[in-house]
Amino acid sequence: STPAKKGLEWQEEAYGASECTPPQTQESISVGDAELEQARAAQLVAQSALEVTKAKLRLEAEGRAKAEGELYALRARKLDVEDARDAAERELEALAEANANLRTKLRAISEAKANAEAELGVATASIQVIETSLHGAMAAKSRAEGELKATLDDTRRLEHKLADAAAANSSMEFELAEMSAKAAANADVDHATAEGEISAMKEAHRATEEALRGELAAMKETNTELVGDVRTLRTEVIALTAAKAGVEGELKTATEAIAAKRRASEDSETGWRAELKALAEAKASIEAELAAVVGAKASVDAKLSAAEEKLDATVQARTDIERALRDELCAVGEARARAESELDRANEMLKAAVDESAGTERALRAELSAVAEAKATVESTLEALAAELATTTKMKEEAQNELKVVTEVKSGLKGALDAVNDTNSGFEATLEQLSEELKIARADKESAEEQTQAALAGRDAAEVEMRAAQAEKEKLRGELEGMAAAAARVDGE
Repeated sequence: STPAKKGLEWQEEAYGASECTPPQTQESISVGDAELEQARAAQLVAQSALEVTKAKLRLEAEGRAKAEGELYALRARKLDVEDARDAAERELEALAEANANLRTKLRAISEAKANAEAELGVATASIQVIETSLHGAMAAKSRAEGELKATLDDTRRLEHKLADAAAANSSMEFELAEMSAKAAANADVDHATAEGEISAMKEAHRATEEALRGELAAMKETNTELVGDVRTLRTEVIALTAAKAGVEGELKTATEAIAAKRRASEDSETGWRAELKALAEAKASIEAELAAVVGAKASVDAKLSAAEEKLDATVQARTDIERALRDELCAVGEARARAESELDRANEMLKAAVDESAGTERALRAELSAVAEAKATVESTLEALAAELATTTKMKEEAQNELKVVTEVKSGLKGALDAVNDTNSGFEATLEQLSEELKIARADKESAEEQTQAALAGRDAAEVEMRAAQAEKEKLRGELEGMAAAAARVDGE
């Protein structure tokens, strides 16, 4: 817009205003208006495309935020699953420790039972030995009592014999007395013979009595020994009976201790069975929890698959948007190429107008007024376009689309300037001004190229963002793979 404005001001100062407007100028103005309408329509199309792109970007951001939220939820669920797995492992360790304690208790009970059985065996052997000794002592006692009874019987017989001997002695003394009386009465009896017989009878009686007394003394001694043996045997029997009672007491104590230990063992076994039952119930509960964990893992895997599918869909949508942006950038490049070709054509037309400007001085004066009016219209249009350009330069994509619109408008204005210059009949002195305008146009062309480079830089930035999004996708994929590996490890454990 700047070179056209400067050229019109210079022509107005050089040639003055004119009231007549040639038909070529009217046609150029109409062409400029049509091109301006086309530029506005292109601007509206670009704005609608920009809105569509913004909507796609918003949808992509929403999808990405939703995918990130689901990913965070899955991570939280993964942490819950890991906490549940740690709790199950702790419970399993506690169960293993309780099982080890129960096994230790069982070993202690088995050892105590073996010791009690060994003590019972020793006590039983001692009782058997004592019973054997007691049976021997009882047999010896029975034999001693039998011998004592036989001795007592012999003693009674000897006493009876002594009594009989005493009776016989009394009878003999009585007979001797009778015989003495008879002898005294009968003087003719031989006194010496009678005394001899009496002495012989006394000697025989004394010998018999001494023999009987010796046997009685021997029998009394034997009886005394037997009584001592019987007393000794009774003492031994009493001692053995006391020992037997003591051993039986010990056996009873040992039996009661064994029974108590057995009852304690049974109580311990009952407690152990109760603990085993509790352990089995705890194991079933843990298995149920593990099944729940496995189900949660399956749910997490399903959600991970769904999240990965949604992420793939989001990535596909991003790819589609990037493809659309690439298409739009290609369209911008094509528009730039068209603008450059139109600018070259305008330069050629400008050269032709310079060649024809020598014979069109008066026509140019007449057309300057129309050009001034067209200038005012074009300036107002340019101001409106500048205001619209100022409102649409906030975002990179809007700047790219508006660059296309401004380039097309600039091409239309340059076409209008070419139409004016076709009817121009300036002098050779205007050639330098037109050359300066050509330089300014070239500067504008360079500015347009710079804007195009800026658009390309924006495209490169978009590609960088696309690569960053791809890297974020790879990062999310890596996290999903890590979560899948962790879930597989949880499943394995």
